[in-house]
Amino acid sequence: MNINKTLIRHVFIIIIVLYNTGNVRAQSYKYFPDKPGKLVIENNLSNCPGVDISSLKKNLTLIVEWFHQNDALLNPPKGFNANISLSGNQYPSDAHPIGNGYGIMCSLNLSFRYFYAEKDVFHTATGWSAHDFDININQPLYNILGTRFGDRDFESGDEPGFEKSLHLVYEQLQQYYSIFPLEKVISPGVKLFKGSHLVISDPNQPEIWLPVTVKEIMDALIGYYKVRKEMDEITFSKLKKEMTAKGMGQSADLQQSSVYDFILKEYSVFTTDELNKQAWVSSGEGISGINCKGLGNKVIRFNPECWNLKLPVTAVQFISMDYKPGSKVEMDEFSQDNHQLTDYESLFMNALPVERMGEMIQKK
Repeated sequence: MNINKTLIRHVFIIIIVLYNTGNVRAQSYKYFPDKPGKLVIENNLSNCPGVDISSLKKNLTLIVEWFHQNDALLNPPKGFNANISLSGNQYPSDAHPIGNGYGIMCSLNLSFRYFYAEKDVFHTATGWSAHDFDININQPLYNILGTRFGDRDFESGDEPGFEKSLHLVYEQLQQYYSIFPLEKVISPGVKLFKGSHLVISDPNQPEIWLPVTVKEIMDALIGYYKVRKEMDEITFSKLKKEMTAKGMGQSADLQQSSVYDFILKEYSVFTTDELNKQAWVSSGEGISGINCKGLGNKVIRFNPECWNLKLPVTAVQFISMDYKPGSKVEMDEFSQDNHQLTDYESLFMNALPVERMGEMIQKK
């Protein structure tokens, strides 16, 4: 009994010490929420051959200025410097598998470089401690992608002779994606998808995706896994020969399982009518996940017609970002977890006039 009382006393003392240590650490930080800040644009765009970098920089700067003028947290910044970095890969987007087509893909990174003093030494936050987020430019599918299909392309060490055939069916399969469901059209061209993902585009342009039938995606899956099965059969056959040569008995359980066979069986269950319906993919629907019941995420293809080819490749045709306004409870929890720091990212989101973000899209 005495031991238990002693143990309880020690635990209580440890809790008090930890609590006080946390308080002391929080008190060692002093913030300056009323100190005037400034908007800082950092140009990290690389000079890529054939790309009009000056025009791209000008268009991205207009986007920055829109946020500066229309989000109350940035006009003017107080308690922090708003550092916005212009960056990304400025090569033509048809070199990329996601959202390929026309416009130059890049991004803006907004970082809240808040002012604070630690042990009476003044600092401006940098790096990971300055909470930030990305705004993606001309990457229409990036924020709303769900599933990518196909395990991999041909790799070194695979059975020789299959490089061309596997690459061909893999590329065919890679044109299909799944996307998060649309939750709300906030205003013309401004759409909110499940997961708090915003996509802004010209509402007068065609949709960014094309529907895909069950037959289309199943045919592509079967074509891909058929080649994979052929490769695996050769590898499996070599393994059995090696085991026999070494005098190793082969277990009855040593059987080759094939994704191709499972998917082929799933394909056979669909009726003609179901094969022509919109495809969806869900983890609970067999090996392939493909269904026509609206379960999971919609399967789509990127629609290259969504680009306005009359505009230069440096024009901003799509903006996508995560949009997560913060409630008072969430912002209070953030402050408690970060030494009473203000949740500037949530304040930015709360002040953002989302319904007007279509003004940033270039239409002519």
